[in-house]
Formats: sequence, C-alpha cells, structure tokens
Amino acid sequence: MTITHARRPERPGRIRVGPAALALLTVATLGLTSTGVSPAQAAEGQPRQVGRIDTADAPTSTPPTRTSAVLATSGEQCEPTRAGSKERRAGAAEACVRTSPAPAQRTATPQQSLAAVAADTGSCDITSPGVYSYERFGYCVTGVNVVYILRNTNGTELGRGTLEISTSATLPASGRTWSERVTVAMTGASGDVTALNAKFRASCGTGCTTTTSAPWYGGDLTLGQSLSGTVAYSSAPAPGTSVDFTTSYKLYVTSPGATAVDPNASWDNPEKIRCDDAVRDVASDATASPGCVIPSVTAVVPMSTQGSDQGGAVAAYLWAQRNLVDHWGRDTLLTRAKSGVADRTSSTCGSGSSKPFTDATDLIPTDTCAQFPFAETREGGTDGARCAEVIPHQGSGGWIIFELGGGSELDPARPCVRAHVALADKEFADGQLSEGFTSQRVIDEDPFKLGLTASIDGTHAACLGVSPEGARPAGNGWILNTTEPVARQQDHQPAGSGRGQGNHGPGLPGEDTRTGQ
Repeated sequence: MTITHARRPERPGRIRVGPAALALLTVATLGLTSTGVSPAQAAEGQPRQVGRIDTADAPTSTPPTRTSAVLATSGEQCEPTRAGSKERRAGAAEACVRTSPAPAQRTATPQQSLAAVAADTGSCDITSPGVYSYERFGYCVTGVNVVYILRNTNGTELGRGTLEISTSATLPASGRTWSERVTVAMTGASGDVTALNAKFRASCGTGCTTTTSAPWYGGDLTLGQSLSGTVAYSSAPAPGTSVDFTTSYKLYVTSPGATAVDPNASWDNPEKIRCDDAVRDVASDATASPGCVIPSVTAVVPMSTQGSDQGGAVAAYLWAQRNLVDHWGRDTLLTRAKSGVADRTSSTCGSGSSKPFTDATDLIPTDTCAQFPFAETREGGTDGARCAEVIPHQGSGGWIIFELGGGSELDPARPCVRAHVALADKEFADGQLSEGFTSQRVIDEDPFKLGLTASIDGTHAACLGVSPEGARPAGNGWILNTTEPVARQQDHQPAGSGRGQGNHGPGLPGEDTRTGQ
C-alpha cells in the first residue's frame, strides 16, 4: 500500500537565522567540534534545545487486549428421556442441560491443560473461566461449562455430568480463511451419569462461511477424557469493503447411544470479527489484500527510529507524543482518514497555513516538513502557525530536539509539530506508517494508537548519551564551555626520546592551554 501525500509543500521563502543560531545548528546538524556559541548567547526566539530522546529509556508496551463474558443464548433446557432408554429404565423422567462458567478455583489448576489450545494467541486467561480474551488478531475462551442433569418425576436429581469447553483462533492479518481449535473435556460425573456424548457445531454470520462446522465425529466421553479438533471459516469481502459478524456455537449433549434432535447448549462469541479488503486504495492498487481483525481491540501502529540516521521524523513524533498535551497516539487516539490528505498537508505545511512552512536548506539540504499528527489522520491539518517547529538531531545515544522560535519556554499546549527533516527521513517514517496500516489492518475511520520507539544502532557509546546541563551536541558527543579553574600541567620529556611531545601555551593562571599531539 502506498500513502499519497504532498512531500514538498509550497515554500515562499527560507528560514533566516542569526549567526548564533546558525552556529549552533551547524554544530548540531553537521557534527562539527569547533568552538561554538553557548546557550546563553542565543537570543530569545532563536533555536534552543527543548528535549532529547534517549534510547536507553525507551518504554516497553504490551498489545491491547479485551475481555467479554460468554453470552449463553440458552438457559436450562429440559427434555423427556426417551421411552425404553437406559435413563428411563433407571427412573429418569427428564434430562436437563445448562451452560455456565466453570468454577474459577478448579479451572486455574486441574484444567490448565485445556488452556494449551490458547497458545495461538497467548492471551487466554485460565483464571477467568467463561470469559473470552481478545487481541487484535485472535480470541480464546476457557471454562465454558455445560452441565447435564438427570431428574426423576419428582424433580429429584439422579446424576449429573460436566463438560468443559475451550476454544481459540488466530485471525489472518493477510488472507481469507482461519481455523478455530475446540476442546471438550468431561470434568465431572456423579450418580447415574457416567458417560456423555458431545457433538459440537460452529457457525458464523452474514459475510462469513463456515467451511468446517464439526471438529470431530462421534463424541463419546467418560470422566477425564477429552475431544479436540478444528472448525474452519472463510470470508471474502469485495474490494474496498468490510463485513462484521459473530461466531456462534451449539453443543448437542446426550447419554451415549441417544440421538439429540435439537441443540441443548448454545452461545455466541461476544465480540464481532471484521474481515475487509479496505486497507489499500483500490483506485491505485488492484491487488486484493483481504484480512480479518477484532475491531474492538485498538490497533497499535509501530514506528521506530530503528537506529537509523533517517530516524529524524520518527524522533520528532516521539518527542511530540511525550511532551505535548494531547499525547497523540498514546493518550489520544488517532483516526485514519484516506480522503483530504493533500488539504491537511497544506493546512499544516503548505500555503493553507497562516504561516506556511519555510525550509532551512542551509542546514538540511533536502529539508522537508514532517507534520504530526499526520495528514493521513482526521486529527491532522491544524494550522501550521499553531505548531511547535523543531529540528531533531541524532546525537550521543539518542536524539536531541531543538525548537525554532519557541520563546523562552516550551509551550506543551501546542496541538501539533512541524519538524524540519531530510526528505529521506520523512520517507522513512511514511513507509513505516504505511506498513503499519497494512500489518494492523487499519481501514478508513479506524482509531489507532502509535507505538513510537527509539532504538540505537550500536555505533554510539552509551556513556555519550548522558550530557551535562548546558552542553550542546557535537558529532557523537557534546561540548560544554566552562570557566571552571583547572590545574596547569606540563610534560617533561627527555630530549631525543622519539616520543611525541606536548605543545604548550603561555600557561595562563587557571587555564589549561595544552593541546597535545
């Protein structure tokens, strides 16, 4: 999938910076180590460091999850036992079945083996029986209890058997088909109920086809035994469309040898599944790319500096997410918007802004406006005059962020960022955004989070990431001008020793003038 946007908006002019600011940014951008200006020399309104993104403090996150209780569509259902059957001869007048969660204390220990079927998603909580667990691309449940009870004509219980059901499925991020693993175990038996027969059937709603509805044939069980198998589904939405549906389940429970005419236990998956072929722009991309998700679990689009020299735009986005009040993509969700991208780009970076973006090509030869929130989101398109304007610089162990014309203090209430980055940095970030939409199946009007991280490429020593207050970046390290007195030192070398000799100045009091060779 390709995101189309205006890369180089109209620019009526260039940023004019004073000598002090130019010296500072030249050091920051080109990595020169010559003596530059101290922060105190920069007048208010000139570029100043407002933060840094250290790779060492990159937060870790876990994928969003969701839970929902099983929706049993059948209460207790009772039917007369068949005339002449073993149960009728034993005095049982009716057989009743009800569905409920398994007792938590039992499911958490003896039934742990049943949760092994949830390995596909890794999210099924065996301590919460009868509760579905969801991730973006999977769902599972353990501890759905189906209890079979025999009663006589007086309503007295003659015996009961308990079946416990677990299921799990992984949805296709790319594809039209998936399967669901089903396990039924007989976990309880008492009185006249010593064995049961369980027939399982799965189905799904409009837009979906159940290609394999029965996970096994037969179905006789005794205490301690289990049955496992898979059911399968398929969904083929039309290009540019999506379909939502639920999966449903029925269990036919009888004594062995009896024939169940109607299901006596049934329930629905509480959350909808969505299958789509709507991530791509069908007008420009003719290749079908269907897939399925749990839409109620928010997508997380990952973006990282990836230890790359081209990570400047991502670093600026991460700085904005951490420091500006809306915390876009973290505390405030972003919403994908396929239409209006060019207009939102213009509003923030181009002629649609009351203060159009002006490049700083003296500092960044291919300077490009990287806006955040993105033009590809409904939240993008804020007037660029309201944005913080920053230059990210890859320094020692991370990224240093400079703000242009921000006054004496950072205003965290700014709703957006315009970052000055090389064109390659912008394209590097755009590629990750596009790949994230595809991998997480973020379609038009989908809300999503942004998982921004800064990683290190191994070429910067970790100790260089800790710079003292007032220092400025220089290459892979930092420079700090100071008037702190230091002791004078002088080397004494034997004449003709062949060793390099120190080069000494006049030795002013309190100043080390040794340059060394």
